[in-house]
Amino acid sequence: KHLPQIRKAFQFLADDSIPLARRIDEVVPRGSKYHVDRVGKNIVTKVMAMLHDTEMPVYNERVEKTLRAFGYPVGEAETFGQRYDAFCREVQSFVKECGLSEVLSIDSFFEYYSRKQEKKG
Repeated sequence: KHLPQIRKAFQFLADDSIPLARRIDEVVPRGSKYHVDRVGKNIVTKVMAMLHDTEMPVYNERVEKTLRAFGYPVGEAETFGQRYDAFCREVQSFVKECGLSEVLSIDSFFEYYSRKQEKKG
């Protein structure tokens, strides 16, 4: 039912001539130009990770919980697009420092750590 809307949103996300924060902010928030019901930050950032696996990680609730647990500021930027853009830059630096080849490898860590924290408490 929503396939034409989803197609437009994904095409917009894939347009690298548009700043990353703007692309995200025109798809994720409800009421934004390309928003599709039930397509939120998890799905949108997975699309971005598929398009740019060396630069853009997945960002979801588990990532936020893990970042908070390690004392990283979460939610300081005005919009989610701005937060995601900053997050991408930080993760790229982290990945380089660790000698990893791509950012997707840290997604498993976020998943593992957040699940481990849930079991604790």
